[in-house]
Amino acid sequence: MKTIYFKSGLFVSAVALLCSVIGISCTANDIELGQEIDSGFDAIYETNLSLQDANTGKSENLVGLYDDTYQTELRLNITKVPSQTFRATATYDATYLDKYNAANGTDYELYPEELVTFEEKGKFSIGKNANSATLTMTVIGDDHVLGAGKTYMIPVCVTTTDMSVSAKENAGHCVYLISDQRNAPNPDKGRGPKGILVLEVNDVNPLNALVCQLDNDKLIWDVVVLFAANINMINTRPSIKCNENVKYLLDNNETFIQPLRKRGIKVLLGIVGNHEPVGFAMLTRQGAKDFAAEVARYCEAYNLDGVYYDDEHYSVMSPDLNNPALDNLNVNSAAYLCYETRKAMPDKLISYFLWGGFNSMPSSVDGLDANEWVDIITANYGSIGKPFGNITKKKCTGASRDFYSPGRRPGLGSSGDYINEYTKKMFTEQGYGWFMGYDLNPEKYGGINSQLEGYTAFKDIFGAVVKKVDYYYKKDDPKPYPVQQ
Repeated sequence: MKTIYFKSGLFVSAVALLCSVIGISCTANDIELGQEIDSGFDAIYETNLSLQDANTGKSENLVGLYDDTYQTELRLNITKVPSQTFRATATYDATYLDKYNAANGTDYELYPEELVTFEEKGKFSIGKNANSATLTMTVIGDDHVLGAGKTYMIPVCVTTTDMSVSAKENAGHCVYLISDQRNAPNPDKGRGPKGILVLEVNDVNPLNALVCQLDNDKLIWDVVVLFAANINMINTRPSIKCNENVKYLLDNNETFIQPLRKRGIKVLLGIVGNHEPVGFAMLTRQGAKDFAAEVARYCEAYNLDGVYYDDEHYSVMSPDLNNPALDNLNVNSAAYLCYETRKAMPDKLISYFLWGGFNSMPSSVDGLDANEWVDIITANYGSIGKPFGNITKKKCTGASRDFYSPGRRPGLGSSGDYINEYTKKMFTEQGYGWFMGYDLNPEKYGGINSQLEGYTAFKDIFGAVVKKVDYYYKKDDPKPYPVQQ
């Protein structure tokens, strides 16, 4: 089935693109009342250039090099249709690196120029009745010159000798930030439990899961949960509602989600209540079936690996029992939802937080054991997962850590948060298959290295220890930044 990515922000992006192409600012603060209008206003009559990636429409692009060759299309735009053929040239501009690093607080290195080539030697030609042209840029990977875990810059500049183009800005830049992912760490640790990371995406960039590694170059987290979308009543139906932060990640999932999946991390959509009289333990069989179908549509549309249900934060008020989708709180609804979700997307992961309606469910639905419709059971901090039916401890968390809690959130967190000598036996002797982390945040709680402390038993479990984190990702920004030590 063809994957479709919804783009709710197209209008805003189009406005921003228009402003960038014609060379004017999109802010009202550029006009000062009472001041004489100078000749700068004439800029709207000038012909200006912009250089962008044709696939993303952006002049700054983060690229993971997963194969030995990467190709993309450069697009040159001009603001006026030329009366005769317009020509310009794309070149590798090494002089732009220092200016970019100084402006962005980064320390990228140049990608080797000899590994970058342009179709037609970089020559653009825009004929009459057109205002853009494209050409192919090819990037070659080379194990001898590229360092693992480093980000390199390819700065592309466009120039022209055409005097009809604005003389004050005779060049545009398109930047590619390249990271060599061909031999990058993956989460296949070979033995021991797997890690599931529940990220509060209102505050945190999901790409930070990639910086959490062991010193044997394996990723700590096998699964990342985008926490969270909500279950809401929309037009009398229990439906998924995404706040602006979740929506942004989904709309830009090639930038913030798919890089995780390409490294082997499964990405799940977290869904939680939203203070309305509707929850996962308040659905009728039909309501569960309809909601599961919507979950499946989201996972298909945004190329996600499954769902993570959390039956919290719904209103305790009685649901509208005249609605055929709603029922009073009961022990069957959450099981119905998991069962119907498995039917709606049999190849995806189904997981939940052991709370609310998921605390006590029947061990089978329609004669099918829970082991067939549940993949991961996560427990509260300092607690362990609870198998039922034919589910074993292999599908349950043996330790769960709230990165916010140790010494900070009273009542939550204990020695059970950590994977140390005390909890190691949960995995080495008891057979629990998962550990869970919640609310990892590189810019809070003493920093990311402080938060990853406490996993001292990893050395015995995986034969490796947590590797010091040197860089991280700021919210909604795909560029890596150095960790302040």
